[in-house]
Formats: sequence, C-alpha cells, structure tokens
Amino acid sequence: MKIIKIILVFFGFVFMTACHFTEEITIRKNGSGIYNLKIDMSDMTKAIKEMNAQDSVEKPLQNIDSTIYFKDILTQKKDSLSKLSQGERETLEALKDVKLHIKVDEAKGLMLMDFTKAFSDLKDLDKIKDKIEKAHQLQENKIDTTGTIENHDIYYSYDGKHFLRKVVLRTLSESQQERFDAQLQSQQMFLAGSEFELVYHFPKKIKKVNLEHVQFSDDRKTLRIRVPMDSLSRNPALLNLKVDF
Repeated sequence: MKIIKIILVFFGFVFMTACHFTEEITIRKNGSGIYNLKIDMSDMTKAIKEMNAQDSVEKPLQNIDSTIYFKDILTQKKDSLSKLSQGERETLEALKDVKLHIKVDEAKGLMLMDFTKAFSDLKDLDKIKDKIEKAHQLQENKIDTTGTIENHDIYYSYDGKHFLRKVVLRTLSESQQERFDAQLQSQQMFLAGSEFELVYHFPKKIKKVNLEHVQFSDDRKTLRIRVPMDSLSRNPALLNLKVDF
C-alpha cells in the first residue's frame, strides 16, 4: 500500500468507529520538546472482523508497521507546492519534520496512528491540526477548502512559571456554521464513544491547575485529563488549560 493510500485509509477509519485521542507534549527546561498526537482505532479491527463474518469473501486487514516522513511527501509534491500561495507553502513547510507512525495488527487487535513533531518553541504547534490536515490534502495536489470545518484554534505558551493551552473560537460565516453543524451531526455516533486525553510532561513540579479531575504523577511533573469527545466537540474551551509551577 502506498504512503498516501495508507493515510487516506486511516483518516477514513477515524470517522467510522470510536477512537481514543491522546495529545501528549513533553517540554524541556529550555522550552523545546516533543509533540505527539496519538489515535487509537483498535476497536476498528473488531468492526472489520464483524463485516468479514457477514461477507462471503473475507478481506483481512493488511498488517502495517510503517513510519512516514512528511518531508518525503513534500518532496514528492513539490510541483503542487509551487502553485500554492506563500502562506500555504509556509504552513506545509512547517511540517517537514513531522513523522507519522502507523501500526496495524489484526491478530493483536491493534490499529494505531501517532503523529510526532519536535519543536524548539511551543509556538511551532499553533494550529497544528490545520497543518496536518493540509498536508493530508496534498494527495489531491491542492489545498481543499471544502473539507472538514474547525470552529476553533489552539495556541500554546510556556515561560517557566506558567503553561497555557488556549482555545480561541473562530468566527464562522453562516454557510460555514451550517456545514460545521451538519458535520457534528454526522459524527455523533463516533463522538459518543470517543475520548480525548491530554498528557503533559513538564520540567518543573506543578503547583496549581485551573481544571478539575486532573491526575498527577507522583513527582507532580506530569498531568492527565480525559474528556468525552462529544462534550469537547460542543465546547472546545473545556480544555482551556492554565498550569502554574
């Protein structure tokens, strides 16, 4: 299976079954670190087995253990990139150090996807979801503005005393809002069974957090927060986070 086809298959699966999303960030003393967006779609293997059981021709999953480097995709699509605006090119070039690890093992019931990006400053992660989505759209040799609608952006900051994960709602036009509402409606079955988890590792002990139901590591340098995806989709500000050290 070619790289682009693998990505397309996984993005399709995300909206067919309940998933567990984990946004994990590790911050070093100098403010640099590692960002991971992990998507666990292992329940999809059960759904596929059930579909196969009803099908006269069994279609087993192809086992995959592959790492995809976005810099390779950008190189392959350099002709397409040259036709984009400067702003769009800069957005995609910011992903050149992103890698995607995909693991599928039907026998073990595993279907995992993990985006990883090293950053020198947390500002590198601003609008990271948009950047990954636009890189995915390169398979059509263009940036598609008619796809998934987001109603918010996420910004991060860390100064040694405070960490912020700030959610800023977008101003949508009437037509965009209609598309967003229809999108949420179509995803209700998926959202109802899915979770979103934050796992943040800091170089200092956490003194205070503005949210409730937070779990801390024994050394208070790591926090975990879980929320249902359907609640988060209706109110992204649920994960507006402030951490004091």
